Amino acid sequence: GVTVSKQYPQLTLSANLGSQALTAASLFGSGSLIWGVAGQLAQPLFKPGLKAEARAAEAGFDAAAANYRETVLQGLRQVADVLRSLEHDAQALQAQSAAVASAQTSLQLVEQQYALGTASALQLLTAQQQRQQTRIGLIAAQAARLNDTALLYQALGGGLQPQTRSRQASSDIDLLAPMPM
Repeated sequence: GVTVSKQYPQLTLSANLGSQALTAASLFGSGSLIWGVAGQLAQPLFKPGLKAEARAAEAGFDAAAANYRETVLQGLRQVADVLRSLEHDAQALQAQSAAVASAQTSLQLVEQQYALGTASALQLLTAQQQRQQTRIGLIAAQAARLNDTALLYQALGGGLQPQTRSRQASSDIDLLAPMPM
């Protein structure tokens, strides 16, 4: 662009307008106005580095375009990676929810057996511990999903507005609400 334009003639025009007088009263009179117009035409005759400058400018443009393409591809890779993580998180969350339900059912059976005297206190404590461990796993899966959701927002270049941040935080807290025992 600019480097190539240096090969062609350059035309410069300038104009001046003013006033001139010996006294302040005649400063704005019709005879005190002065003006001038000037023009200049310049043509480079010999500039040995002009073609090299043009090639360097084109190379700079190509490098900037390649950098832009790489940035776009990197952003697309980040989005794809986070979407894969979210898919994995959904599967883990589903599996962990099933594990919690199974541990809860197991605990209820052991509680009934304990009430009837066919299970020991140790078996009851073990079932309670197992249920708590699965609940901890569920909470960890929920946290991973929320974290990956935030990473998706970031990868897409978005963010939350200040007024929606509190509403979003309260809905996220609802997701992490304790499960009934």
